[in-house]
Amino acid sequence: MKTETMSQPIPVGHMIKGDYLEGADCVYGPENARFTTPQLELNELVWSRAEPGPAFETPVAEVIDVLVETGRWLARDPDGLVADALRRASAVSPLPLPVLKRSFDLLPTQFERAQLEYQIDREFCGSDILDGWREMPAPPSGRRHRVRAYPPRIVHIIAGNAPLAAALTIAWSALTKGVHLLKLPSNDLFTATMLLRAIASVAPGHPTARSFPRPIGAAAMRRSRACCFGRSSSTKSRPGVASRLCAAPRTT
Repeated sequence: MKTETMSQPIPVGHMIKGDYLEGADCVYGPENARFTTPQLELNELVWSRAEPGPAFETPVAEVIDVLVETGRWLARDPDGLVADALRRASAVSPLPLPVLKRSFDLLPTQFERAQLEYQIDREFCGSDILDGWREMPAPPSGRRHRVRAYPPRIVHIIAGNAPLAAALTIAWSALTKGVHLLKLPSNDLFTATMLLRAIASVAPGHPTARSFPRPIGAAAMRRSRACCFGRSSSTKSRPGVASRLCAAPRTT
């Protein structure tokens, strides 16, 4: 099946702030595993610091509602996007098809309400610090201290050993309400894009859908590194939601 699929380049689409784009402007990969992508417009991959990101002031409860509905949408796959991503992924993934299919079957579980709320409670002891300022108890100075987990701007280097890595990255990133640029792994070119398309299908134009520009490949990342890292002042993603946020202290 892989030989038949790889006889011509496989199109790899990008999501840019809620919109899906597919094209064959750029060709990557070895002769037996070629894929095409649209041309990147680098200035469209970053957000101006002169204004807040799309979801900065969106309540976490609303973000969770969108993610939960996304999980249900993935389980139903009404538009066949999940099945299509699985078909395309089977041509480039080193995982056997049965293993890949089981991983895709688990994708909706990463968007369950209990899972998302547990993540917030475990790392932040509640969503109040994401939506506003939390007063710190009994500071030694005797003054009032408040902190807030402010939405970040991050470039994520996604692992490609399993599709669940993309699901965790997107779900946890959405909870931070920040803006996120995803770099696709060469052995998982389709999961992240499909998940972002799912969010855009569930909530077209929603701030969460607009907080992710399209994923880009390694070659494009090398060419655009100065722009992506310089313009957005981002860092590589690390495990856990808390490490993706900067809690800025406020003293009164």
